Amino acid sequence: MQMGCVSSKLAASLTEEESIRSTHSDDCFLHATADRNTAVCYAYGAYGIGNGSVLQVSVPAVVASYGAEVVRPVCTKSERVELNIAEDGRAAFFARKDFETLLVVWQLSTANGHILAHLDVADLNLGDRLEGSTKPTLTTDEVFLGSSVDGMRKHNMLAAMAFRKTEMYQQNVQDCANRNLLSVSTDGSGLPGEDCGILTKLSRQYEHVGDKHDSTYALGLEATRKATVTSMQATGRWHYK
Repeated sequence: MQMGCVSSKLAASLTEEESIRSTHSDDCFLHATADRNTAVCYAYGAYGIGNGSVLQVSVPAVVASYGAEVVRPVCTKSERVELNIAEDGRAAFFARKDFETLLVVWQLSTANGHILAHLDVADLNLGDRLEGSTKPTLTTDEVFLGSSVDGMRKHNMLAAMAFRKTEMYQQNVQDCANRNLLSVSTDGSGLPGEDCGILTKLSRQYEHVGDKHDSTYALGLEATRKATVTSMQATGRWHYK
């Protein structure tokens, strides 16, 4: 990423199924996911020695450069059927689990608008999650629960700023401006209030969950989890074996 681009190795002639089910040092595909936590897992790597980078990719920009046929959303059953990926096989399992899309491109670059943002996994301070663990890798739940709040906030901000540059964002803004909308606002503090009757009475098990799950954070997380074709997370290192 020092030069603002990432390239596939293009050395091996692999089928989509072969590429997904195993790790290849000479993979001819770039692997992408619609879930940011999944991207972080693979970028973090075994024992934290992965490449440490998550890239936010604009699929429309990729299509504009290379054509729609280079984007292969193997997370969908229809795409797996078309590519002859067996539903009961290892490749289909990973494709479903990882919300995976294959990109048949030789290079993605910031100059051509393919790469919208670069997220540094080191910002999330995930090292403590592996201490004392017998597992070499992290799960998506461990990434979500173990990430630094400040690091996640930084990534959310970078991802949101990048998305604002896309045509889809501009179109969404225009569509909203043309509709009659009602806006509801709350302070979202989560602080216990006065007991004013059954509608405001707090349960005995109530516990303030803290800043990590505030409304802004939750909305940001939901936005990154949606499997849209406009904003996807890509990592150069995908499967660990």
